[in-house]
Amino acid sequence: MSAELGTVLVKLAGQYLLPVLVEEATKFAAQKAVRGAALTAIPGHAGAELLRLRRTSSVSVLSSVPGRLRFRPGESAPATIVERLRELDGVISVFGSVLTGNVLVHYDPRSIGPPQILATVDQIPRIV
Repeated sequence: MSAELGTVLVKLAGQYLLPVLVEEATKFAAQKAVRGAALTAIPGHAGAELLRLRRTSSVSVLSSVPGRLRFRPGESAPATIVERLRELDGVISVFGSVLTGNVLVHYDPRSIGPPQILATVDQIPRIV
């Protein structure tokens, strides 16, 4: 009796529930894609800046909001990056993680921005 009930429930779920779930997931994905595209198209928006930074720098920008930048430098020596960035005017703090390889920079957005920070990182010699 319970095996028959299970079979009926699976058939009903496949017939009625699954199409609704697929439709909702498709709507959600489409809305997210449109929202992301709209944000990156707005000049001056953090999403647009992050997209531009990802395209113009040799480092992997992980996140960027005014006053905070997180990136993975790739082949540059993390200790050298931390040292060099701490010397920049407007940089408040720099943390390099040996575990993740990421660098987190807190800065004063009125004094310096991600383009200047990443340009400095791009000038640091790569590890061979």
